[in-house]
Amino acid sequence: MGFAQVVIIGLDHNYFRNGIPNTLVTQVETSDNTHFHKDYVGTGEKMKLPDLKRSEIDYSLARQAFEEDGREILDATIDGKCTIFKKVSFDSIFKNRSEF
Repeated sequence: MGFAQVVIIGLDHNYFRNGIPNTLVTQVETSDNTHFHKDYVGTGEKMKLPDLKRSEIDYSLARQAFEEDGREILDATIDGKCTIFKKVSFDSIFKNRSEF
């Protein structure tokens, strides 16, 4: 698509459960505080545990590819835990933007 700058929002990069990545587990809690909505994963639903280390490797590769091409990826996630991308304030990017 040729974007010179990409701004990420919503990359929390943390998870309340520990375990072996990609292991299928059943949601037993009634609410999930790690997603944008408490009912994102309902009680009794099956899901795979995330592989945050693998994600970091992939994020680093994406950042490297962008930088080698003279482009950048910024992270405007509020309270996000990812340290791969340059952090920017959400408000500094989106405040007073009437085109959105």
